[in-house]
Amino acid sequence: MVQQGAITADDRAAAQFPKLKKYTQGGSDPQSAYLLQEVAKELARQDITEDQLTSGGLTITTTIDSKMQAAAAESMKLPEDADPRIRASLTSIDPATGAIKALYGGPDYSKYPTNAATQDIAQAGSTFKPFTLVAALEKNISLYSRWDGTSPQEIEGYTNWNDQTQEEEQATLTNFGTPPYGESYPNVTLLDATANSVNTAYVHLNKEVGPENTKDVATRAGIPETDSKGNQIVGSNLANVLGTASVHNLDIAHAYSTFAAQGRRTTPHLVQEVKDGELTRYVWSGTAEEEFDPEVMAATTYALQGVVKNGSGEPASHLVGPDGYTERPVAGKTGTSNSNRSAWFAGYVPQLATVVGMYQYDLESGQYMQIAPFGEWKEMGLAGITGGSWPVTAWADYMSRATEGMDVVEFPDYQPPAPPEPTHSPSPSTSPSTETEEMVMVPANLTGQSIIDVASALAGLGLVTEQVDVDSDQEVGVVLSVANEGQEVPAGSTIRVEVSNGALVEEEEEETTQVPWGLTNQDQGDAAAQLESAGLTPVVQEAPSDSVPEGRVISVDPGEGSEVPVGSEVVLVVSTGPEEGDPSDDPSDDGGGGIFG
Repeated sequence: MVQQGAITADDRAAAQFPKLKKYTQGGSDPQSAYLLQEVAKELARQDITEDQLTSGGLTITTTIDSKMQAAAAESMKLPEDADPRIRASLTSIDPATGAIKALYGGPDYSKYPTNAATQDIAQAGSTFKPFTLVAALEKNISLYSRWDGTSPQEIEGYTNWNDQTQEEEQATLTNFGTPPYGESYPNVTLLDATANSVNTAYVHLNKEVGPENTKDVATRAGIPETDSKGNQIVGSNLANVLGTASVHNLDIAHAYSTFAAQGRRTTPHLVQEVKDGELTRYVWSGTAEEEFDPEVMAATTYALQGVVKNGSGEPASHLVGPDGYTERPVAGKTGTSNSNRSAWFAGYVPQLATVVGMYQYDLESGQYMQIAPFGEWKEMGLAGITGGSWPVTAWADYMSRATEGMDVVEFPDYQPPAPPEPTHSPSPSTSPSTETEEMVMVPANLTGQSIIDVASALAGLGLVTEQVDVDSDQEVGVVLSVANEGQEVPAGSTIRVEVSNGALVEEEEEETTQVPWGLTNQDQGDAAAQLESAGLTPVVQEAPSDSVPEGRVISVDPGEGSEVPVGSEVVLVVSTGPEEGDPSDDPSDDGGGGIFG
């Protein structure tokens, strides 16, 4: 070019090759591929193929609101000290149309090629309680009806599966609260049981309405009946009210958008229109179906507002309108699964329903794990993340951005019926009565038994246990006294039961030992021998692994270096080698994949 006179010798000396930019899937935004993948799946159902999408020429208009999508990406950022195995997700739906306004499936598709909102599944926890609430309201059960919310309880029909015996066994149910027995709510109203997410009261309610009706409400609201393999998602057992079903974030958002629409169910969708030049190939034309009576929905929303105003959803109560001070009405429900393996907040304002979820999953062992605390919740000393911690805080952060400039709209007016008058006069009546009050005898041999046995015995007599913890040198859970023991009382009475909290028990110093270091990647036999030498009991579980050779240890629980009591069981997860066939290294329902992988 110098010889041709196009540039000078100085220009040539100063010239540099352009810097190469590393290609990333889905464009410059590492999160956009999650949306593109979902668009491709949705259009495949309209006979628009992946080849047609990738060959170009189509103009696709989606329902995504760019401001809300940016807010989702910002609000879903986890603190730096969060365990890298934690996945977070968000779905935000316009309840009037079903249009998905924001969808957060993960931070980077090239690193996590499954969508945490639409493909991954996790137990729903107490986000399922409103389905039982709706079933109760449809049977004209009042929000002021009263239920036995004491904890712990054994409720007939409430069972757990025992992996060792391969049988369903009667289980003890507890409420959230101070271990080991949780918080008790004697004679609690359905309204307060909802606000405080009282497990025991809700299982009693589920038994009353029938768990098959809870399942029916969940399906009508938007939870699919079956997964991609044809398996039933929601069972018909008493425990279904506690959210034992594993679902997608999108499923819960669909159901709560039906609540926000006051009973009208739409179909969630991402694609509004597809054009090929001037030719319109596709236009969304879905309609809404009325699944629930508006009065039932108004009562449901009223109860779920109590979760936000008076319960674990309180961080969501601070949304305001464009003027900066008018309160925006919010209804919702927190949810936390067993052992804090998943945590949720599902909530809505009249114009937008949003669900934030998270779980922790270990790829090597193929198991869900307790969500390790992070950020301010780690500093607070929490054992695990709950729906009332990061999920509801992230939800509130997102919604404050997403609703910026949005008009404040009130929920439909609902006037709850007046609470019923007390059934018994506080003072004896001098007038004759034609009705004989039903009396029951409080057993005389309850003192000294465990609170579980005593609460079950009283419940069997139609009595309500009011548990009062007392400092004592007796073991934790031993009953110290029972009011009216050996006396007759009116049926339905509340009985005060004093229970030892073990505060004065002189604890013997427990002998401990350390889980040996260096067990990971060792041969199974050698690792087991080391544990036995340390006074521990090895328990072997097998799992496939692409990186750890067969017969060697993948992981150890409790972890290496942990201080544990002598004789404790330590789980060794041992590799069976690479999984045969096409392994799925994620907890997704459909295994992931698609036009990007």
